[in-house]
Amino acid sequence: MSSPNVSVMLCTYKRPDMLREALQSVRQQTALSAIAKIVVSENSLYEESRSICAEFEDLPIVYVQQRPPVSALAHPIAIRYLLDTPIIAILHDDDWWTPGHLESSLDVLSSNDACVAVYSSILESFGPQGYAWLSQVYYFAWLAAGCDFSAPVVFLDPESVMLGCLLNAGFHYSTVVGRNEAMWDACLRNISRGNTFDNDRTFPVFLSQHGTVGYVTKPDVYVRQHPFRDAWSAEHLSRGHMEMASETTRWLLAKYPREVSIATAKFKQLAYRLDSASAEKFWRVLRQSTFEPQWSTLVRECGFELTAMKRPLNHSLLPRWANDFINAFCPPILYQWAMRNMWERLMLQKKKKLKSQM
Repeated sequence: MSSPNVSVMLCTYKRPDMLREALQSVRQQTALSAIAKIVVSENSLYEESRSICAEFEDLPIVYVQQRPPVSALAHPIAIRYLLDTPIIAILHDDDWWTPGHLESSLDVLSSNDACVAVYSSILESFGPQGYAWLSQVYYFAWLAAGCDFSAPVVFLDPESVMLGCLLNAGFHYSTVVGRNEAMWDACLRNISRGNTFDNDRTFPVFLSQHGTVGYVTKPDVYVRQHPFRDAWSAEHLSRGHMEMASETTRWLLAKYPREVSIATAKFKQLAYRLDSASAEKFWRVLRQSTFEPQWSTLVRECGFELTAMKRPLNHSLLPRWANDFINAFCPPILYQWAMRNMWERLMLQKKKKLKSQM
């Protein structure tokens, strides 16, 4: 292994137990010798994170505290001066890496000069000892790769990255390891846009403007599911996730019409090429993660033929045209009611209940 050339950016906010688990996963990396520093930045006046970092004297931790706290979007910029190595790796405080994550990403970067960043597949879980499962991120990245994850690493051009980001978030922050210049350019562009919700959909697009984006197909990062994730803030829940997702989709369409057009054509090609079982499975993923108004934005404005993903065989007693009409319009309406008026409100109630118990 060459001399240490990696900085790990670990922004945290009042999550001492989760921070400890994140740092433990860094300690277990097979490429630990490549890490020059681990910048842990507490974005509050909370002091316990400092004590957690003191438990890891063997790690090159640089601990800082934001006084006063800054916005979550601007947090990386507040510590930019500390992240001065050629390579930057991001890890959220509530997630954790498997031991080989960093090494596999560095191998990809060192052997491919045109590759500017590497993402990885993820598993979602409730904790290091909890049950884990593949998330929708896996399936959108699989689609972006041409529905082919047979190779250990795939390389995505800007149009493929766009496809992985249009339907929903296809790449997760806690998996990305990238070259300094490209990473900071993408970060600054995100800040200039001011999107506090799904900027993980624009960050890979910005990276892809610098070169190819690698993707490790074997899951090697765990993403924790819990009610205090930033995406589940009261502000985001009250605004509506799909309203904000639709805004991002329209912004991408306005700024990158060529890439969106090619991504749409690629989607159609892949959708009609899938066997019926795969099409049916992916159709379920789409219906579970994309509903109104994001659905209408993709179909009417971006030109996606989302119904191409449904099972080709018609088992309905209705005529084909009637069955297509129901599949095209009823699921979004039903999901809008179920997800926005039940699921998101239940999340708000759960957050209020947990806060009252603290």
